[in-house]
Amino acid sequence: MKIRYNVTVDDMVYFNKFCFSESQRSQRILLNNKIAFTVLLVFIMGVMSYRTHNWMTFLPIGICISILYIFQANKMVLNKIEKTTRKTYAENEEQEIIEIETQNDGIYVTDQDSEGITKWDALTRVVRNDDYALIFIGTNQAHVIRKSSVLLGNIDSFLDEIEKKIIDKSKQMENKTTDSVNT
Repeated sequence: MKIRYNVTVDDMVYFNKFCFSESQRSQRILLNNKIAFTVLLVFIMGVMSYRTHNWMTFLPIGICISILYIFQANKMVLNKIEKTTRKTYAENEEQEIIEIETQNDGIYVTDQDSEGITKWDALTRVVRNDDYALIFIGTNQAHVIRKSSVLLGNIDSFLDEIEKKIIDKSKQMENKTTDSVNT
């Protein structure tokens, strides 16, 4: 089975934002930053309030800024991710056409600059929503497919086939592991 689709900078922005949102490590770091910023700012404003005896000015301002930061930090990080991604791909603003074909030993990928095969063992999962499909290679690399950009092929059937192959390969690996443990 084969599909052909376009990839744009917007697709890469989506993928990077998705990875940030799905990453437990990134979310933990962001939470730690929120806590550290809030504690530090309230402490500084508390010291300034104490030294100036102006409690009604500095402390409420520190608390308001901290609350604003807590609620806006995710949006700020996502905006930074978008800006960085767009800057990274600024030279390559045009659409790139990619073709993926399933074969017995993996998926064969062709784009304007290269071609190659990714073995079934390297594919880890498929993530789908209404607009996108992500075929993950490992944990942080994926083929990003905007469903509306598919030029050739049926995306749902294609993804069903890939998911089936990933499940079949993982079952084969489990069986091999079980067989080697039993002997």
